[in-house]
Amino acid sequence: MVLPIKRPLAILVLCLAATTLPPLQAESRVLQKPLPTMAYSTLVSTSFPAVPVGPNIDIAGEVPPDRQQVETTVAIDPHNTSIMVAGAQDLRLKPLEHRWHGYYRSTDGGQTWITSLLPGFPGDSSPAGLSSPLHTSNTTSDPVLAFDRQGNLYYAGLVFNVSANGPLGNGPIGNTVAFVAKYANDGGTYSGATLIKGPLFADKEWIDLSFDANLTATSYFGTMFTRSTDGGRTFSLPFYAPADMTGELPGMTVDPSGYVYVSTLAYNPLTGSGLNYTQVTKIAPGGSGIIQNVRAVNPAQWLPSFLPGGQFRTFTIPQMASD
Repeated sequence: MVLPIKRPLAILVLCLAATTLPPLQAESRVLQKPLPTMAYSTLVSTSFPAVPVGPNIDIAGEVPPDRQQVETTVAIDPHNTSIMVAGAQDLRLKPLEHRWHGYYRSTDGGQTWITSLLPGFPGDSSPAGLSSPLHTSNTTSDPVLAFDRQGNLYYAGLVFNVSANGPLGNGPIGNTVAFVAKYANDGGTYSGATLIKGPLFADKEWIDLSFDANLTATSYFGTMFTRSTDGGRTFSLPFYAPADMTGELPGMTVDPSGYVYVSTLAYNPLTGSGLNYTQVTKIAPGGSGIIQNVRAVNPAQWLPSFLPGGQFRTFTIPQMASD
């Protein structure tokens, strides 16, 4: 029996914060520390046969204009597993500009790489850059990559404007907007970007691909869900997942039957205080609605921010995979 081929659909998960929050709220927010009486889980190590490890290969160098890359993401093309793509907040435009999505592609299993920036960055005078809806902004953040089964690469993120008069040049942030860019031909050809506009302050989005498209986002960080059925050109009206608006910092997976699972940390949607459990929301194929929400880890022990002796924010972002 030959089954009909279904068009792959983009699935995007993102977190949003209300626009009434102070401009820096979404960037500087600190997760609630665990109670002092909570003990951290101890992992029990198990011996496994040794796996050969090859040498580290630099994707971007240390000589200008190359600079550091943060919030890295990577994906392997299921259509051709010799092709790998990676993304990151790329700081090569510093000190004149801010961070922008870097795009790095290998066609030989990661041995060599071609590096670039997502079109639309400040100073990009190419036709793709000038026509990009990102072109009027100076900063992108939160890169996430995913391939569909036909070799199309979807690159999600946030786009916004940062002024130069804040601490460390990271001043007040304009309203962030989620976006999805698409690269066709096994990630080799840029084909455009779509803004996912709304009244809320977008943050911590996530994307996954399947035969059905779904999306999540939050209000006062509640996670909402949306879907695209036309290759990422348009997205549906989002709904909260879970419905009580307690979900934040989402991860997502889609099983072979098309069911979508969204993992989130639970927070009080009014006060923002942690509820100390991790939940999983199951959504029907096609994103038609929520089937159930389960408190998968209760109580959950999240990392404090900052870690002892640390100077960087620390997030606990639950992730999943389905077979």
